[in-house]
Amino acid sequence: MNPFLTSKVKERSGGRIVYLGFCAFMELIIIMAIINLLIDENWGAALLALLFVLGFARPIVREIIKEKDFKNAKAIASYLNGIPSESIKMAQINQKIPINDPVKQIDRLLKKEYLMNIHLDWEKDLVVLLALGSSNRYVEISCPNCGAKTVILQGRVKNCEYCGGTLLGKKSE
Repeated sequence: MNPFLTSKVKERSGGRIVYLGFCAFMELIIIMAIINLLIDENWGAALLALLFVLGFARPIVREIIKEKDFKNAKAIASYLNGIPSESIKMAQINQKIPINDPVKQIDRLLKKEYLMNIHLDWEKDLVVLLALGSSNRYVEISCPNCGAKTVILQGRVKNCEYCGGTLLGKKSE
């Protein structure tokens, strides 16, 4: 499994497909009913039926957005998995990954918990890869002295880049 993908990014279950099929079927039935109501000039019932169409459309639209997010997460993770270094410039990612504004997508997908083991260093314009394989895992910590955020390999000790304080890479729970 790719070290940058979370368990949320997985194949759709059969039950979800059945539910979406039911929603699409109901949409068709209601649209046909709306057409008949409009022919009969029953505006109030047609308006009410239109609200039902919107209600059944919502899960379909959400699933389409989720599938696009999954596809983007997989494309980003696949590209990052082939990077041999611990970081890559944001400009390079924007050129190499064929999706709209990949760095912003990474930020959004991290917040949605579709991607992991990635840190965006906005000050240095770097994407820091926090996973160097299945056994090594980096964690983001704050310096107890100055509060600066940094990344460190779990179980390792290093000095803060800003104040020189000692940092311990504690395991995340």
